[in-house]
Amino acid sequence: MIKKIFILMGLMWLFGCATESIDPDLANLRMMPSMVCDSNAINRREVRARHIIIVPLSKDDEGLLAAYNKTAIIRNKLLEGKDFTQMAKEYSDGPSATYGGDLGFFKRGVMVEEFENVAFCLPVGELSPVFPTIFGYHVVEVTDYRN
Repeated sequence: MIKKIFILMGLMWLFGCATESIDPDLANLRMMPSMVCDSNAINRREVRARHIIIVPLSKDDEGLLAAYNKTAIIRNKLLEGKDFTQMAKEYSDGPSATYGGDLGFFKRGVMVEEFENVAFCLPVGELSPVFPTIFGYHVVEVTDYRN
């Protein structure tokens, strides 16, 4: 069932079809969200970002779904106005949690590709959708750029 959803989502993404009718908790477990970069993204040399990462307790569908849902709940709280620094310190599984999720400035080639694609695409202050990397599920906010 899950495999069929992933195949369908991939085809729908490839052909630009809407995906709202598919259960997003299952459909997005292993897929990157589609993102539209702003026109300045190509010129960005360094990004300063902060993130919250939730590492799945297991790599089976249940573990992935639980981690995805936890990350989505955290993202919704951030959208409601919760403080990013406090949320990162309380919930993030990554080493940057100590610093409120702050990763400092980084160039392309430092982070995994999926993470960089999101971070270099986001405008300052915008919250990313939940997205997966090999490490877990992330929510990212870019706080600054240097060209």
